[in-house]
Amino acid sequence: MQRITSHSAQQGFLTFAQNTEVDYLQLAYVQAMAVKLTMPGSQYAVIVDKQTLAQVSDSHRQVFDYVIELPEDHAEDEHWKLSNEWQAFYLTPFKETIKLESDLVFTRSIDHWWTAFRLRDLVLSIGCNL
Repeated sequence: MQRITSHSAQQGFLTFAQNTEVDYLQLAYVQAMAVKLTMPGSQYAVIVDKQTLAQVSDSHRQVFDYVIELPEDHAEDEHWKLSNEWQAFYLTPFKETIKLESDLVFTRSIDHWWTAFRLRDLVLSIGCNL
């Protein structure tokens, strides 16, 4: 895996969409629309495998700022595609990335997170408080 040495944009949101019996591409599409609605000017990238890339339409490309084909699919035979998550660090087009699961939907802006995240090199979410 070759590491990206220069980034195309300062900050943005990133998710994986590898379709199984769940249409993760559609989930990412809805998520990207919600991100752009609640946080205008935000950029959004989706990483897809070869099979899912074939399903990407012009409508998807109008919403996604980046469609990135997964160069190495380490989860090809897996039902839950977590074996590819580590590649987000290498494939992100953003200097600052919020990596999302594609089944999250935003109902309001989280732009204030960027300031908080700049205090650390890496921030991992381990739980959710309601």
